[in-house]
Amino acid sequence: QNVSMMLGDKKGNLTYSLSGYLGRSQRSNSDYTDVYGKRYSMHGNSDIGNGYLNANVAYKNFVFKFAYDAYDVSTRDGYINSLSKPYPCNFTTTLFELRHKANLRKNLQLTSKFNYKMCLPWEFDGQPARVDSTYGYYKIVTQRLKLNFVVNWDPKKWMNVNVGAEAIYDQGNKPAGQVFKIANTDQVSYLNYAPFAQVLINSRIANLVLGARYDISNAFGSEFNPRIGITKKVGIANFKLLYASSFRAPSIENIEYSIGGAELKPETSKTLEFETSFKITKEMFLSVNLFDITTHDAIRYFVKQDSVMNGDPNGYRNAHNITGSQGIELEYKYKGMFGNLSMGYSFYTIGNKGVDSSNEVMSNKGATLGTAQNKFTLAASVNAGKRIYISPSVLFLGTRYGIASVDANGRAVISEFKPQATFNIYVGSDHIFKGFSAGVGIYNITDERVLYLQAYNSLHAPLPGMGREFFLNLKYSLPFNKTPRDSK
Repeated sequence: QNVSMMLGDKKGNLTYSLSGYLGRSQRSNSDYTDVYGKRYSMHGNSDIGNGYLNANVAYKNFVFKFAYDAYDVSTRDGYINSLSKPYPCNFTTTLFELRHKANLRKNLQLTSKFNYKMCLPWEFDGQPARVDSTYGYYKIVTQRLKLNFVVNWDPKKWMNVNVGAEAIYDQGNKPAGQVFKIANTDQVSYLNYAPFAQVLINSRIANLVLGARYDISNAFGSEFNPRIGITKKVGIANFKLLYASSFRAPSIENIEYSIGGAELKPETSKTLEFETSFKITKEMFLSVNLFDITTHDAIRYFVKQDSVMNGDPNGYRNAHNITGSQGIELEYKYKGMFGNLSMGYSFYTIGNKGVDSSNEVMSNKGATLGTAQNKFTLAASVNAGKRIYISPSVLFLGTRYGIASVDANGRAVISEFKPQATFNIYVGSDHIFKGFSAGVGIYNITDERVLYLQAYNSLHAPLPGMGREFFLNLKYSLPFNKTPRDSK
């Protein structure tokens, strides 16, 4: 069951909005079986309770944002072995942002932004039963402070320049006498700062985007990431060619749980992407996207599966091989008088890239654990008269590979999982009467057994999702009454 509320108004230079959400559900009503064959029903053992609050206030050139997110779950599947009973596992996030935009000149603006983020991830502030000793007390408080300055300049009608700098300070704290494994202290902190720039040039030949960012960190050194993009329209066709370099810095727990205390490098990726889209008719669009991603030093979690085999103990390290993927994405859209339709298909392969032991599939060199190489989506909305619309949707995932059992030596056995398709339908109306809308629907009409597979070799069995669901949606909009002064 979910309930949400949202309100907002504007009075002169002041704009404000407030929204909130409360919900509760079950992760699944099916049985879960761990790799050792132990089974239990997820119903009553996988509660989810979540709440969200968001507030925004804007006055002239100042904007203040606040968000609070609480996501509380009950877990019994544990890391590998099933537990004797469910235990709470909570995720709490608090966010603040203050932004100011100053118009220095007609074509020159300065935007200053301060962000604060506090998280308590994977929190279990309790004591498990003796038989469930693998699930223990865990509490870490992380904070991130980010300061950002951007100058936006339009020196010419055909040119835009963005220049700025950003500083990020991360801090982790472990209360109740805990210490970080590598630092051997209850508090760690990391500082990262980066200048960046981007230039947009519009010309008759093509539109050009040039950008770069240079990050300097006391945790991993420095990293330079350029990017270039070219766009062009020719008749009914649009073309985009993009090259981008990006990186993922090691997180606090990546560093603290690195194997052997080794210094982790940032994970870097080079992406080459070509996209073209066609406006076939006034109502129909077709787009094709080709991509190639190459990743160096991927940060992966490796699991030592038994006491006999050689290999890494549990923990993070950089992958030894160069990894990545190649693929294609197709999308078709139609929007007309009688409704709209969107269809998408995607395919990827790692056949021309490297792979490491954390996610390789020996029987299919083009696939990785957990992720389907083929994916198809369909979403439509058909107007059935003036007041009613019907919205069917389909999600199809091709063959996937995952771990559901172990062999006699306790090593993971990779299994092939058949394609999975879910069919859904929703019937609604936005015009039952003034301000009131409603709808009913069925999710997973065929009661397909939905499975969520781990995307790395973790010895964790697939988690089941929900079966067939029936749902009702009610919505009422109440506008503020306008006073004579407001209407002037």
